[in-house]
Amino acid sequence: MAVDEFKAKNNMSARDLFINRSLYSGFAFSDGEEVNFEPKSTKNLWFLENLFYGRVRQKGSEIFVIEPKIGSMSSIAGSSQSTPTAVLDFVKNAYDDFRREFNKGKVTEIHFDSESEYLSTVNPTRAFTRIDKKYETHQSKLYSSFASFINSDEKLKNKITSFESFVSSYSKFIYASLVGVPYTRSAFSINRFSTPMSSGLCVEIADLPHGSDEEKVEFFIKDCNFEYYSVLAGKHGFAVDKNAPWRLIADISSPKMLEYASAVNSSVSSSDDILELYYENTYEKELSDLQKNVILAYNSFCSSYPRSFVDTVKDGKKTTLKIERKTETRDSIVGRVGMDTWLKMIVNIKNIENNLGMHKSEISKIIHNAESLEKSFDTSRALGYINRRMPTLLALEGSLNFEYNLNSANSLEPSGVEVRKNVRKSAAYFNKNTY
Repeated sequence: MAVDEFKAKNNMSARDLFINRSLYSGFAFSDGEEVNFEPKSTKNLWFLENLFYGRVRQKGSEIFVIEPKIGSMSSIAGSSQSTPTAVLDFVKNAYDDFRREFNKGKVTEIHFDSESEYLSTVNPTRAFTRIDKKYETHQSKLYSSFASFINSDEKLKNKITSFESFVSSYSKFIYASLVGVPYTRSAFSINRFSTPMSSGLCVEIADLPHGSDEEKVEFFIKDCNFEYYSVLAGKHGFAVDKNAPWRLIADISSPKMLEYASAVNSSVSSSDDILELYYENTYEKELSDLQKNVILAYNSFCSSYPRSFVDTVKDGKKTTLKIERKTETRDSIVGRVGMDTWLKMIVNIKNIENNLGMHKSEISKIIHNAESLEKSFDTSRALGYINRRMPTLLALEGSLNFEYNLNSANSLEPSGVEVRKNVRKSAAYFNKNTY
């Protein structure tokens, strides 16, 4: 198919976008008219759990959302001081070797086009992107929505006279706002707000729009240097992103990438070893994140609305009492507010943001068990239990469980309500056993 036949852009209607994306998926990498859904040396990050490659780990029957350890990052060759780019240390070594061989080999390659706009040399334009700043911005927007809401209700606003009364109002608002919106770090990490670039496994060599298929085909797939580029990438343990061919993805299951990893860390012999040694479980940060976010929201509220006016009766006369709201330190609040408050919030938030649809009795049981574990063992044990009982991926749209229910629905065109009902049912079945 000709380059101009791949026209998909994100601003198309749903129907046109589906048709054109399907054409790209089947024919962009094909020779002639033969369908090629799985091109050699590529990885499709738009397909089911591949969406979360490098951001999710399965260990036994448990599913963890993960993020790379910052101390394992290294800057890659070709990075400029203005736009430094980094990836996991063994990925850096693989990319540096790839880049060196690409730039050396182009001199001897017979069919190499030195005038290629994007594939005459390879230099990194983007690599590891931390979610921290985006997550903070997201939390700030949630608080701004709360501030607008509370500002329109003077009576409710005046009821907030302490951190404890703030938590009551704020949590109710958050619970009502989280349909389709993430709150915890785990949910945010695998939502549309984050990208595969947060995995530490990806390097991009061009700044092109990910939603436009025409540029993908014209500047990369049909470029005469593309085969050399993709073969050399595979030689060094990388896959080319099928839907963004300027993105190289470290294939941690490939023998070559494992060779690079074991050269840095002799304990590595499998992809599971990489996930164990180079990543940490995101849920372990969620308690401190929650405390930080809620306390920051409370102090912002106190700064914006420093006084509360409460009607009271004194000596038989109705009077208005003015109460000064004061900001507090994290230590003072955490030292005063029991762990049960924070665990209760985490459980309720996860139920809503993960679309689990658990009943109140089940929620209460999870909260009770988490509190018991925290008292008998530690906070880490309690958070691990919550993560097992309320896994982030089971009911997430785009996950394997969601697609299974979508495809096995009775009707030819199952409604979103029907699919979500089945998703919740299977998620509930998965979670029926408790410790």
